[in-house]
Amino acid sequence: MTSPNQAGVSMLPVPDAFRQTFNTDVNPPLGIEVNALSVDALFDLYERTNFIYPAKREKLAPVWPIVKRNWHDLRKAGELLLSSMSVTDPGTGAVSSITKWRTSRYGWLIQHLVSDGNPLGTRAVMNGAITAAYAAGRDRGYQNWFRPDNRFPARVFGTLPATTGPDQSAVHPLRLWNLNRNIPSAPCDGEIYRARVGGDIAALVEMAARSRGPLWPVIEEFASDPELNSVNQLYQLVGLSRYRRVWMATAKGSDRPVMAAAAYRGPLGMNFSFLENRCELIVAPDADPSQITAVAPALLAAATEAYRDFELPYIPVVACDAANEALDAAGARWVRNYSQSVWTHDACPGFYRHINRIYERLLTRVSSKESEKESEKEREGSHAIARAN
Repeated sequence: MTSPNQAGVSMLPVPDAFRQTFNTDVNPPLGIEVNALSVDALFDLYERTNFIYPAKREKLAPVWPIVKRNWHDLRKAGELLLSSMSVTDPGTGAVSSITKWRTSRYGWLIQHLVSDGNPLGTRAVMNGAITAAYAAGRDRGYQNWFRPDNRFPARVFGTLPATTGPDQSAVHPLRLWNLNRNIPSAPCDGEIYRARVGGDIAALVEMAARSRGPLWPVIEEFASDPELNSVNQLYQLVGLSRYRRVWMATAKGSDRPVMAAAAYRGPLGMNFSFLENRCELIVAPDADPSQITAVAPALLAAATEAYRDFELPYIPVVACDAANEALDAAGARWVRNYSQSVWTHDACPGFYRHINRIYERLLTRVSSKESEKESEKEREGSHAIARAN
């Protein structure tokens, strides 16, 4: 199916903030389609471009039928839960695509930017996604997860705060770990409790803001919907679920939390690193390292309650460096470093211009290299003629 905005954003009014950039050689209203690629065609693109590389394919293999079924079910909701924008180069047939899925009632995760040889199409789908989000005006926050050693997404998402300002975007360096889902319960000198309403949530938001800045808990909607009940209602429309459970930990002799575990649950494989089902550890920046080591085993054991029906034998755990020692002691296995980029609705115009600047430099380099190749061919041709004469 295609979106009512069939050509991407062709039917949307152009915000003043975007007018000056619409008259470029890549015009987002032209050629962008929403959900035009079937799930099978999209997955074939991921394989063809090596986005699903051999190690990731092996990791996905045991649950691949579940992942594909979930994507098919999510597509039944049109653009409500998960959708993909794509552009096909009419000359070469090269396809570019970007996908987003709803993380919360007013938030989205943007992911899986791929292309099999069309940088202009890649820029188009990125700008189309940003423009459509801005013009729709209902959403409040967005996020993207990228590997900091991957230079292109690091340039696009990792440098965003320098363009939009720290009040509109932020980047958080994190680590992804795999933790055995059947870890035993552990004693704790402090207290572990489930955060639900009132003071518990206020303390969670305060600790999250001190840990990662004030923007992150807003993007994650901790204060307004701590258990993601409102977005869960939307997922239930297609027989799926999306929710969050939060446990807090206090150290011995204190009622102030030093650590929290936010267990996110959702349809397996919406993200191919299973970030939709991550358990995110939040560490108070002023907590004593010994406190973290003391409470972490019991906190992680409590959080496994949210994963009793999880399809994988391990839990993807995301945390900052302050939790490294505790996770290592708990037997978790480090997988890779990740960075989480978050930005607000108001950051979209600046993000749009940010992408254009990056691609202008990229295309200039490509053009320069092509000119050098042409010049080299001309020189070789001249030399050949001279030798023949």
